Amino acid sequence: MKAVVDFENNLKRLEDIVTALEKEEHSLEETVKLFQEGMNLSKECRKALKEVENSVKVVMEEDDNGFIKAVQIGGKKAWYMLGHAFWTETFSHNFLKILEREYK
Repeated sequence: MKAVVDFENNLKRLEDIVTALEKEEHSLEETVKLFQEGMNLSKECRKALKEVENSVKVVMEEDDNGFIKAVQIGGKKAWYMLGHAFWTETFSHNFLKILEREYK
């Protein structure tokens, strides 16, 4: 959860910087420092979002009969399972929880 807290703190600080810069009450030197800090925070926020996008994707596809035919966990380095899986609904839900826990 530290990554979520860091992201939220960075985003809040970035919002504060934007608000401060909009007031135009700073010297040129202070404005440049705030702008640089804002750019660094923006970069960190984009990086954090990209990491989440690449690692938290969970996709399960079912056929017309409700059978799981494909599972994908993750983004670029995803774990895949292709083909029919003839499991009960309860097993499928429990298996998905295991996969989510292992690949977070």
